[in-house]
Amino acid sequence: MRLRQVALRLKPFLRERELDLYDLTSSPALRDYQTQLEYRLVQEADVALKKLSDHFAQFLSRRDEVVAEARYLDETGKELVARDRPWRQAEQHAATRDAPFFQRARALSPDSGVLASVEQSESLADHRPAPGPARSTTSGRNSGA
Repeated sequence: MRLRQVALRLKPFLRERELDLYDLTSSPALRDYQTQLEYRLVQEADVALKKLSDHFAQFLSRRDEVVAEARYLDETGKELVARDRPWRQAEQHAATRDAPFFQRARALSPDSGVLASVEQSESLADHRPAPGPARSTTSGRNSGA
């Protein structure tokens, strides 16, 4: 009985998210982008992506209480448009800036390398030899972003 009550309460929320997805996918900029790609009009496709990015920003301003980010990926998984709410960007930057890895990286001298250990995946344990430590040199400090 309790699960039924939860489901009834979630139904309107999920219906709104369905409408949000429809709003994002029915953007004329998205159709324009697909058409420009079909005709190999690269500059026009870039303009359409900019318009799509603007549409995502407007969408986020209307739905900021429930949606934190909007992304458009192509069929290969490459991110073409990404919009976050401004507070979320600052929040993510602060979280990564203060992460222990970045603190250690900032403490390194500019001429030192970064030593990293690569752990073997359990699912690949029987198929690949165990990797050793990897060393990468950099020409400057890591910024953490």
